[in-house]
Amino acid sequence: MSEEKNDIYFYQGKNNKVNYDYQLSDILVEIETFLCKNIEKTENLCFLIGSGCSSIAIPLMGKTFDNIKNSIRLIYDEDVLGDFKDSKDLEKYLNWLNKAIDFFNNQENNKYRSVREFTQKQLIQSIDIDYSNEKALKILELYKKFYNIIFRIRNKSKNPINIFTTNYDLFNEKALENLKINYCNGFNGFIERVFEPSIFKQRIVDEENRYKEKWNPLKRYVRLYKIHGSIDWIEKDNKIQQVQEYSGKENILIYPTQAKHFETQYSPYSELFREMSIKLQSSNTTLIIMGYGFGDDHINNLIAQSLINEDFNLIILSSLEEERARVFFNKYNDNMNIHFIGGKNEKGESLHYFNPFLSTLSGGVID
Repeated sequence: MSEEKNDIYFYQGKNNKVNYDYQLSDILVEIETFLCKNIEKTENLCFLIGSGCSSIAIPLMGKTFDNIKNSIRLIYDEDVLGDFKDSKDLEKYLNWLNKAIDFFNNQENNKYRSVREFTQKQLIQSIDIDYSNEKALKILELYKKFYNIIFRIRNKSKNPINIFTTNYDLFNEKALENLKINYCNGFNGFIERVFEPSIFKQRIVDEENRYKEKWNPLKRYVRLYKIHGSIDWIEKDNKIQQVQEYSGKENILIYPTQAKHFETQYSPYSELFREMSIKLQSSNTTLIIMGYGFGDDHINNLIAQSLINEDFNLIILSSLEEERARVFFNKYNDNMNIHFIGGKNEKGESLHYFNPFLSTLSGGVID
């Protein structure tokens, strides 16, 4: 048993299914077959895409938070960081600032408001990138390859793909539009695009054979749920709107919002989390997780609740060195419908990274 093959793991529940007597290439084929079978056969296919999939072009939230904390220490005093001095969770820190603003009055209130405004501004600047730069174009190609490969595997299915993402960036939208794949993101209208969650329940039909007795839905169709908001969403005139270009002046909607009880009671997040819950509880569902660090307890709870369903299948692409992913897996690995895949491929690349994941799906060759 080589040390190289020891690096790879493929758990179903507590059982590591890897046979280390096999060649590494054979183990990868087994993982590829498992992934492709689930992608092809599952009636309700869902993906949860986290910031790791965009990390070459956009810094991970922990890195951004480290930079923000360094600036806060220089501009303000360290007390405004509370218990987050060593934390990597920027979104929870913003939520904590919201609560501090509600609690304090007068001068202290103004100080925390200033810190929140500074923190949000720095976060938005880290996301508001030039999509024509070299790093962004490289990531965009990966997103395009992802959709091409998934639809190639699912070429016989007429069911839409559900993409849930915590990312604020526009890589999913740009990839889908580049590939001319129809998608719904919860917004309706053309000149003024307004959030209307009922649009998720609509489907586009293929009119090519319009004289048939039965109309067929488009095969290549994506429902995109940006459950933490987006760089191009704003709140204006008491409506949630999608704008063509963020100007830096509008009230941009990124999670957590400035509203008091943002977690599940504030639009659009309440509707998006409700849609996620409904989709994960649907029959014959597979959820594939990649690039997600398990930092959102609300999302984690929705996933955990779905594990009680026998026809729900959870596939986590991550590393056992990722503490929060490991904790989640260890907490629920009594369930045989939870799978955890990670380790290294022949090139020494981490299997759960975006590009190696796509290579695994396509047998090592990406078109």
